[in-house]
Amino acid sequence: MKKKFGVVVLTLLLLLCSACGKKTQTYDLYHEIERIDDNYRNYYEIFVGSFADGNADGWGDLPGLISKLDYLNDGDDATRDDLGITGIWLMPIQSSPTYHKYDTTDYYTVDPKYGTNDDFKRLAEECDKRGIKLIIDLVLNHTSSEHPWFKNACRALRDNTESPYTEYYNFSSTMQSGWERVLGTDLYYECKFWSEMPDLNMDCPALREEVVRIARHWLELGADGFRLDAAKWVYEDASKDNAFWQWFGEEVKKIDPDAYLVGEVYASDGVINEYYNSQLDSLFAFGVSDATGYAASTINRASYDGLGWATYNENAIAAMKAANSSGIYAPFLSNHDQGRIMGSLRNDLTRAKMAASLYLMLPGNPYIYYGEEIGMISSGDKDENKRTAFLWDTTGNCYSPSGADHFEQICQSVSAQKNDGNSLLSHYRHLLRLRDENPEIARGEMRAIDLGNASLSAYSVTYNGKTVYIVHNIGKEQAGTLQVATDRLANTLYGYATVSGEIPTLSDGQLTLPAYATVILR
Repeated sequence: MKKKFGVVVLTLLLLLCSACGKKTQTYDLYHEIERIDDNYRNYYEIFVGSFADGNADGWGDLPGLISKLDYLNDGDDATRDDLGITGIWLMPIQSSPTYHKYDTTDYYTVDPKYGTNDDFKRLAEECDKRGIKLIIDLVLNHTSSEHPWFKNACRALRDNTESPYTEYYNFSSTMQSGWERVLGTDLYYECKFWSEMPDLNMDCPALREEVVRIARHWLELGADGFRLDAAKWVYEDASKDNAFWQWFGEEVKKIDPDAYLVGEVYASDGVINEYYNSQLDSLFAFGVSDATGYAASTINRASYDGLGWATYNENAIAAMKAANSSGIYAPFLSNHDQGRIMGSLRNDLTRAKMAASLYLMLPGNPYIYYGEEIGMISSGDKDENKRTAFLWDTTGNCYSPSGADHFEQICQSVSAQKNDGNSLLSHYRHLLRLRDENPEIARGEMRAIDLGNASLSAYSVTYNGKTVYIVHNIGKEQAGTLQVATDRLANTLYGYATVSGEIPTLSDGQLTLPAYATVILR
């Protein structure tokens, strides 16, 4: 289904510096957005506890998130001061004894620190008003050791009594790596991630029925799908894992045919390719992410040139489509398990903007980790340091997680960046607008184009008979303005994003492309 929002072609003056007297540039290539109501979205990953505080207790919560939705998407395509997010992924929100909440004690309730189920329903309703799909983390590999299922099972084993929950977990009389003793018995339970996270046994029919009930519960509350944690750890066997996720996906689609499922397979490309046989809608493209991934390595001029970037992603998407023709690519720069991408890019604003240009112009569903768009950093390897308070202003409005180290953010806050046309935040806003103006980018078939220059990354994306061409000047060897013949591309400049403020031009079949600029041609 398609929806049109009438936005005429406008001329917008973009400020290159906030209230400091510096020059402005004119951008006159905004176009009408044609919204397509499908599962292609611009996603934003949120750790609720650090995002926005709605009740002044210092902790992020769902009411706080609701109050900030207009920052992500105000629901009006005629405005350009929201980020342009059309999908939200909430990290775990279910009741849990830990700050990260990847170990639930109740699959059916929002953790009281975050709010209530009614708050979640209201969030879903407000997202729907803005055209935002809302997915939540669903952790089916393990529960908390404090979960009533596990406590009941252990008590039954100690007392030598019957309990249906002894089948919900993996118990053995043999000690193995990644197992712990059940106190008061000679038995052991599987807990590959942590002793307080006992693994679930998905061979149990009753548990599978429970899993479907859990999915139905959240879909009926307003969730539009799930991010599936630790997707390769259910059985630690790709064939069995794929069969499980295919079953789960089929059950979810019976409840909501439009539900979107994205799986976490934190592994090499070869392993990820195996898991596309699960027929999940998406698997995260870990090969793009992190300090050694293709995005950072391309920008840092380490291992890959412009053609390498385009070819890598073309091949990755082709491998996905070979296993699942309806699969949706899911590139990202970093997430809650990794150091924030700004550090991997040497805290350089130009590199951060170019990295954003690279991955936000790829097919599929890009995932932005909260704070990435303003340049937040992390410190060291502690998980808490990767989930610190979002900077709405100079002080933020919530605490960082207990246990996080104190370190200064080098970036400016949202309030400082929002009116600065040259800020990282403005760059992200603009790129997401370009994606929405060109639906071919997300949905199209990608083909790399060799323009014979290591600084140039070019490719086409074709969707519904229309082709868009993307060209990046990544400054690999010739850091400066480049002249590009468009005989293999197209001759209409339809959009662009720049870092320096220099404007690309197209005349007589020659594209003038400033350093670290991106253009869209039709």
